[in-house]
Amino acid sequence: MRTLFLSEMIPYPLDTAINQRIYHLLKSVASVSEVTLVCFLRNESERAYVEDLRPLCREIHCIPADRWGHRNVFKRPRPIIWAHALAGYLHPTLPVQLRWYKSEYAKCLVAELCSRSFDLIWAERPVCMKLLPSDTSARVIIDLADLEHRKLAYRLCRTGWYRLKPFDFLEYLKFRRLEKGLLKSSYEFAVCSAIDQAVLGEPKRVWVVPNGINLPRTQSQVPAEDRDPTFLFMGSMSYDPNVDGICYFANRIFPLIRRQLQNARLLIVGRDPVQAVRRLHNGESIFVTGGVQDMQPYLEQATATVVPLRFGGGTRIKILEAMAHKRPVVSTTIGAEGLDIEPNVDFLRCDDPQEFARACVMLWRDPQLRTDLAGRAYRLVSNEYTWDRISGTVQEIVAGCSVRASVPD
Repeated sequence: MRTLFLSEMIPYPLDTAINQRIYHLLKSVASVSEVTLVCFLRNESERAYVEDLRPLCREIHCIPADRWGHRNVFKRPRPIIWAHALAGYLHPTLPVQLRWYKSEYAKCLVAELCSRSFDLIWAERPVCMKLLPSDTSARVIIDLADLEHRKLAYRLCRTGWYRLKPFDFLEYLKFRRLEKGLLKSSYEFAVCSAIDQAVLGEPKRVWVVPNGINLPRTQSQVPAEDRDPTFLFMGSMSYDPNVDGICYFANRIFPLIRRQLQNARLLIVGRDPVQAVRRLHNGESIFVTGGVQDMQPYLEQATATVVPLRFGGGTRIKILEAMAHKRPVVSTTIGAEGLDIEPNVDFLRCDDPQEFARACVMLWRDPQLRTDLAGRAYRLVSNEYTWDRISGTVQEIVAGCSVRASVPD
């Protein structure tokens, strides 16, 4: 079997949730099919990661950074940059994100490759769907991961005023129209959760492929009793839902915790922290680390992992990672959406700042509660959300099985 796999990025290294998802989907497809990979490079330094993907792919084709998007625009005077951005937001049908990935070079490359007669085309997100020739005879599966219009709807409803809010509303309208109309095509689709599957409808053409985790080879050590109460937030710190979530926690929730636990600490761990996140670092109670090679030392310090997200989509690998290391989780409803986990059984769910702070304090004061939550969550993750288990679902999809996609019993 021959598969053309299209990715909006090179899925390596495995230091972000989206890279982990794409890499493991690629690995699963490659286990039952000969794969040709096409991916976009954000800069030439990423080309070094090609060798890490060679064992999975027969061929790898990279779209150079200067052959896609509007990068050359940023070399122009600022008024022209603003005008170009405004034109993108005001486009009547095409979201800015898809406009960014527009590339005649990539489209021609994919058309040439499709002439080789692939059995399957697996494309990551709508940005890659736009590269497909209209006359392909191959079976096509689009991995949506999450639905952008739902993510934007949460942001518009749950956050206050910000300068780009009117433009985000326009993006929401365009993405809703695009994603609601996807099933007019003959393609099949993969999503992270049953919630997104229900939004799209037609479950026979919409497969549920959740995010997963590799269980750690060694379990994190339990924090010493004399260690300060420590709360951990992890994730890519240039991703808008993460930036909004941790700023909300640091400004609205953490001061409430500090009133009761004066020595409480907050660790913010993740690559590419934007200025709003870097400003939170004070070196006394809040620490912003940037990217790290190994999360385990930080998980070992954590009393609990916090997921105070107010918008977003898909399923949170950060929650699965914390549970895999037997760390209790406190999350908003949105933060835990899409995962088959039960509030007050596998994690603590809080949407109000006072409730969230009380839950964090309670976990510090009740070691048995921490142990019980972490133990139940670990058993759930190890049974349902490992990449090895999810790989079986992907292999069935690629093989063309008619069973409905879900993590198998």
